[in-house]
Amino acid sequence: MTIDRLPRQLIPVRYVHFETPNSYLRRLCTANSIDHSWMLSLVKKRRVSARSGATELGRVIAELGGPDSAMFVRAHERALRGHPNTRGPWDKQAASRVACLSCTAGHQVVTYPHIRFMFCRRHGRWLGDNQRPGVLDADLWKAECRLRRLVSAGSVDRELYETAWELVRDHYYLMDTGTRPRRFQVAQDQEGFTLGTDDRVALFPETARVIRTIANLAVTNTSISGRWAGASTRGRLSAAFEWAGDERWMLIEGAHDLLGRRHALAS
Repeated sequence: MTIDRLPRQLIPVRYVHFETPNSYLRRLCTANSIDHSWMLSLVKKRRVSARSGATELGRVIAELGGPDSAMFVRAHERALRGHPNTRGPWDKQAASRVACLSCTAGHQVVTYPHIRFMFCRRHGRWLGDNQRPGVLDADLWKAECRLRRLVSAGSVDRELYETAWELVRDHYYLMDTGTRPRRFQVAQDQEGFTLGTDDRVALFPETARVIRTIANLAVTNTSISGRWAGASTRGRLSAAFEWAGDERWMLIEGAHDLLGRRHALAS
């Protein structure tokens, strides 16, 4: 191999949805018995000699037989929707996610950080920090589709996504055990129940409903300014969260505070 032009490799590697270029290069090197560290040093040398900057990584991948640089750029742009990622497509990412382990045959494939989806429909796998296979059912898929549409429309960002989960989590953990959703109770009774993973899966439909309510109020320009706006907004939230029961004050106040912060930033 020369520093001018790299030969196309014999063993192709399939690109995984939203995969970062660094992850793809690592897998391509492994498949073709190339020293990954050496390849990274070669990329660095070419960047210096050609003064091409970070995009040189894309050119190297394409020469080796990987996807065109434009694919990584498009994936990065889609991943950015709703996610406060300030890193470029060729930069080392400050945060990341791991692709469905069933889709990748157990290999750790790193993807750009995003909130585009939380389930793999093909394998019914939860794609959180701790993945859970075979958990997707009709109700979870309905909630997932709802959330995907909201993210695609630009109505949801990372802050709203995480805030909604925290509100739902706190709401249901404060409730009596007998009044919690059946899915949540079943999950808690299972061996190996993990906080932040199994409860998050079990309460995903409720989380998606809270996200939709807050997003809809924001989109319809529900104002929190003015003398009676606070009471009006709380009234709307109370009606929208009626499904959560009489003790829904935490959802109401948390959603109201988030809407208030966003209104202040937009003013």
